[in-house]
Amino acid sequence: CAIALEMLGIEKVTASPLPVGRGFVKAAHGLLPLPAPATLEICRQKSIPLVAPPLEVKEELVTPTGAALLGALAVEFSPTPSGTPLAVGYGAGDNDFPFPNLLRLLLFQEDNNENTVLNALIEANIDDMNPEIYGFLMEELFLIGARDVYFTPVQMKKNRPGVKISILTPLEKAPHIREFVLTQTTTLGVREMQVAKYYAERTVKEIVTPWGKVRVKISFYNGKVVNQAPEYEDCLKISRRLGIPLKAVYQKVFSCLEANN
Repeated sequence: CAIALEMLGIEKVTASPLPVGRGFVKAAHGLLPLPAPATLEICRQKSIPLVAPPLEVKEELVTPTGAALLGALAVEFSPTPSGTPLAVGYGAGDNDFPFPNLLRLLLFQEDNNENTVLNALIEANIDDMNPEIYGFLMEELFLIGARDVYFTPVQMKKNRPGVKISILTPLEKAPHIREFVLTQTTTLGVREMQVAKYYAERTVKEIVTPWGKVRVKISFYNGKVVNQAPEYEDCLKISRRLGIPLKAVYQKVFSCLEANN
């Protein structure tokens, strides 16, 4: 497998959610339930999504070795990758199932007009927690790897005001995030789903103003500039140092940016 990836020059591996059968399998320790404990543990640690096969099958469909390979190689799990198919290959298994026992590999050329990344979105609704804890919660979630954290006011059962906690995190960090939310808040459960994030290319440029240098974040989509945002902290330092309204600093940065363009 590693030799094939090297020879083909594969830059990224994606996979569909893994279908798992039911029943039992003979092992050195006797009969084990399916999915095998080792397979489940690998999928849990690597946040690999599992699905039921199209028809009920009392056979092993995913082995620990297969799960380990995908856990080490695949960077995301989605039904169909985005791009142009260049080649297709099939491998057939020995067992007879009610459906074709095939493993299909597709070689794709990714579309370059959009950048995407697959994340886990973890949410919980809470109506009984000390509000002082929310600040701590957000800070700690960012420290342990969350990409984004936000709170939304919601009206819950019995007409109680509550807060919906939403956490966007890389798939590999989802188990740790789930554990943190379940142990550090008063919620009894969390929801989790996979979401695709589409993002624009971005760069940072330093602009010279009469008051010093200010960083500006510039984003591109399909090769065109779609947004320019002065760095808040740089503008705030100038505003406080010189006693100038923050909005005036922003306006000056934009005028300097236009002059440089």
